[in-house]
Amino acid sequence: MITMIMVTAFIHTRIKGPELWGAYIYIVLVFTFLIFLNCSTTCFHYIKCDYLYDVDDSFLVKDYRLSCNGERYDGWLIYTICMIVIYPFGIPIGYFVMLYQVRHIVGNKERIKQEKAMDYPNVQHVLFLFESYRHNLYFWECVECVRRLLMSSLLVILPDKSMIQCLVAMLVAAFFGRTYCAYKRSEEHTS
Repeated sequence: MITMIMVTAFIHTRIKGPELWGAYIYIVLVFTFLIFLNCSTTCFHYIKCDYLYDVDDSFLVKDYRLSCNGERYDGWLIYTICMIVIYPFGIPIGYFVMLYQVRHIVGNKERIKQEKAMDYPNVQHVLFLFESYRHNLYFWECVECVRRLLMSSLLVILPDKSMIQCLVAMLVAAFFGRTYCAYKRSEEHTS
């Protein structure tokens, strides 16, 4: 948190005008990128309960002191559901919306070359979301977010060390592996 405050103060003193807004957006996007997977997985851990037959009650798998049938759990469950909407769904959708708004620049090879020559004045705030991918796959970081989410957080809510957990992991990996191959092959045909 201290680092974020220091970076924000540094940017505020060095940058003026419209670039300042882009710098703040960039900081928020990098921050959400860094916390995305951990926060999503933590939220999904909260909805996973384990039923204990001896005491006839369900307890949170990550903390057996918390009963899943108590008022305390119910109160936090509402908060957790809101956070599930924000983190696992909201962050990738937010990335996509921001990239979609500048698709006419980042999706066009010539326009992105012009932007690069001018040090990306219109897309600097979302640069790290698309710079690792080809211009026609500017949205691919959103696909990566979904893949990472499915390969980690989705598996949390499935029974531990079960065949279904293994099967889902293999199916997700196969689907995304096939998707990567399809996009690579379509790029080779258009080149």
